[in-house]
Amino acid sequence: MSNLVLFKPRRELSAEKNLVAFVAMCRDELTALGADLPFDEMKWDVTNHIKLKGKNGALRAVFSTWESADDSEPTPMAEPYAAFAKSYFRYQHAFCPTKSIGSRLAATRALGAALAEYGSNDVTLVHGQVLNRAAQLITVHYGKDTAYRTGQQLEMLASFIDNNRLASVPLRWVNPIERPVQTAGRVGEEFEARRQEMLPSPFALDALARAFRAASETPDVVVASVAAIMCSAPDRVNEVLRLQTGCEVHSSRQEAPEAYGLRFWPSKGADPMVKWVVPSMSSVVQEAIRRLQGTSSEARQVARWYEDNPSAMYLPSHLEHLRGKDLFMEELGEVLFAEPVSRTSPGQWCKGIRTHQFRHYLNTLAQAGGLSELDIAKWSGRKDIRQNEAYNHVSDRDVQARIVELKREVEESSSTDLVPQVRISLVPRSEFKKLGIKAAHTTDFGICVHDFVMSPCPLHQDCNNCNEQVCIKGDKVGEANARAAHEETASLLEAAKEADADGEYGASRWVQHQTLTHSRLSELIAILDNPRVPEGALIRLTHVEQASRLQHAVKARAALEKKSDEHRLLKWIVVEEGATE
Repeated sequence: MSNLVLFKPRRELSAEKNLVAFVAMCRDELTALGADLPFDEMKWDVTNHIKLKGKNGALRAVFSTWESADDSEPTPMAEPYAAFAKSYFRYQHAFCPTKSIGSRLAATRALGAALAEYGSNDVTLVHGQVLNRAAQLITVHYGKDTAYRTGQQLEMLASFIDNNRLASVPLRWVNPIERPVQTAGRVGEEFEARRQEMLPSPFALDALARAFRAASETPDVVVASVAAIMCSAPDRVNEVLRLQTGCEVHSSRQEAPEAYGLRFWPSKGADPMVKWVVPSMSSVVQEAIRRLQGTSSEARQVARWYEDNPSAMYLPSHLEHLRGKDLFMEELGEVLFAEPVSRTSPGQWCKGIRTHQFRHYLNTLAQAGGLSELDIAKWSGRKDIRQNEAYNHVSDRDVQARIVELKREVEESSSTDLVPQVRISLVPRSEFKKLGIKAAHTTDFGICVHDFVMSPCPLHQDCNNCNEQVCIKGDKVGEANARAAHEETASLLEAAKEADADGEYGASRWVQHQTLTHSRLSELIAILDNPRVPEGALIRLTHVEQASRLQHAVKARAALEKKSDEHRLLKWIVVEEGATE
């Protein structure tokens, strides 16, 4: 277990002395990343301390300059900044570990480069302009996403320097690199480019189906079978590759076909789960699992052989005669071989598809089909439904096509309880323009057309006394809520009248309010019950003028002046009575 030592800067010491104490503590007292860590080396091997999925080789933290970070032989950071960067990296790994060490190292390199441009390698001389220059270097060098993440690490670095009194001047620096908006819009060239990048093409999907049926060689069978499984559910490729031989689940159901699913262990923190396969893909997935079990049988034998013989090299049966012998070139050719790949169609011989595109594709299909965000997150093995947004590539054309299809289905279908509700939710454009509506959202009684961009609700959701509420005849839910509110208001009005008769303070105001609300609800219900009013009619209060903020202020000022006049009159009467006595 690592020895954790919290650094506490001393207020009475200078930034230089606090920096010396911080570096000494991280070098000599901390044991994060190993007690035998070669602190003074440029490259640290952190393979045993930071585990990254999908990376089997060595993982190193390289404290190089900004300019030489991508070189095969990078240049070390200059001292004394290098000692601080190493201390910061080790200290942060102890108290704030991250697997994104690339962004953390990039932030330290950028700050070192910015300091060097100002003629120094001393971190105590950092100020706002140095940090701004570092952010500029990051913005120019990286793409939007990586630049934002690295900028966040730079802000964390600046806060650490400031909070621990390692700079000569106070730092109140915030990352100026804007967070990129991911798939916020559904129109435009940028969205279309991202959509095409993240989704597989129809030609690739068609070719994949053909490849699954035609595959005969082991590499082709493995790739096609893994792709077929990933087409059945939004999986990550490492989750599919970690499937065990007993991953299949068969569950019988009453009066329904047998359910078929696969046991998955999600990669990003979600609980182990069974992902059920839709019936249309069930036979395909079962065939893919059968093929993978067959092609991987020899690999499982090799794994078992290495468990029993950890110090030897496995050789297949037809090469066993070569064990312990020096090989000639002809014998070496039996082990190593290569075959040229023939191109059947120049320029178009290969249709590429990435494994993660299946996940984006199935999530987009689920979004277009109306599956809830919670169900999509659970189906995909996510812990946070907010992550769905990055996988949603439904365009504006898809939404419009769905609306047109839904409207056609409603018009062609027979009358049900749900049909009027769906039909009236599609307000004609001409009627929408007549209302002068700039924004609308649903309420318990209809829709509210108040523009919340301009101001909050002025009536605190007293919808039935507001001229910005629009009720729709034929809305089953809205009509039921209006009638329930009418009955409730009647009982509240009776209670307010009884309280007013008993002389309770403020009851008269409630009598006025409930009387007004009850009368307006009565008028609304009368219109809803009027057979001459057609289904789908839009009903809105017209004799109510909404008070503006200025009118509210004038009324409040008048009430204040009236109260002041009453106070002065009361004071004068008291004085006169005192004089009379």
